[in-house]
Amino acid sequence: MSMFDLARELDDIIDLSRGRLQLEIVCRLGRADAPVHVDELVRGLGERRKAVFDSLRKLESKSLIVRNGEKFLLTDFGKNVFLKIMQLKKSELELFSSRNKHFLTKYDAARIMVGDFYLYETLQALNVSVKGVLSVDVLSKIVGVGSNVLDEHLLKFTKGEFIFLSRHVKPRQIFGLKRTKIYYSLTDEGRKLVNLYLGSLSIRRKWSYKILSKLVGTTHPRIILKRLALFLSIGSAFAMLLQFVIPPFSIVILGAWIWMISFFALLVENTY
Repeated sequence: MSMFDLARELDDIIDLSRGRLQLEIVCRLGRADAPVHVDELVRGLGERRKAVFDSLRKLESKSLIVRNGEKFLLTDFGKNVFLKIMQLKKSELELFSSRNKHFLTKYDAARIMVGDFYLYETLQALNVSVKGVLSVDVLSKIVGVGSNVLDEHLLKFTKGEFIFLSRHVKPRQIFGLKRTKIYYSLTDEGRKLVNLYLGSLSIRRKWSYKILSKLVGTTHPRIILKRLALFLSIGSAFAMLLQFVIPPFSIVILGAWIWMISFFALLVENTY
């Protein structure tokens, strides 16, 4: 079976575009030697308990897992799916093996790898960050996954042939307790990859982007839009309230708010 056919078969079972958490749960249960408690899954995945339970219910409805109290394990069907996932991962590795080097350059292979959502979002975030260094905690909020899961995922891009990220472990002391904090930055190869395929360097030079990033407190293009949408929603509700509280100034308030919305629209249009 080809890699494409295998991916399509898995997508029919688990919607790969929206079932990321389900996929991770299947992988963790597949690697476990015994049934796994839900609390262990929550800690390991770095996700909210409700999100994990929702995914577990979906997997249970697909007969991929079976419940034993608050512990879960794969069914025979689930184990078969897990083996297919491992087979797909093996096929991905073979795609980048030495026998393919004569027709796949390093950056051609990397371009395919950028299809990896976690890597793509991480590269984007680091590329537009002010200092070029972000903690894994900040990156996890941008990507939308637990910091432990993201760190484990990004590790493979810090060694081997595709070293696009540098991982920095810095010790810290919080209330006398020693803790370590993990940071990521782009390597020279990572910057080349960004320049070749992401094409987001130009956005940093725009005056409108600089204003937007200062106003909303982030340099990530997608997070800028999310925070701006939240600000405009709250601002619109507040402007409506003020019109009832101080009716004599309703026209002034409405005019000022329309002007502000137009200003933000101009910034977004020029930036994106």
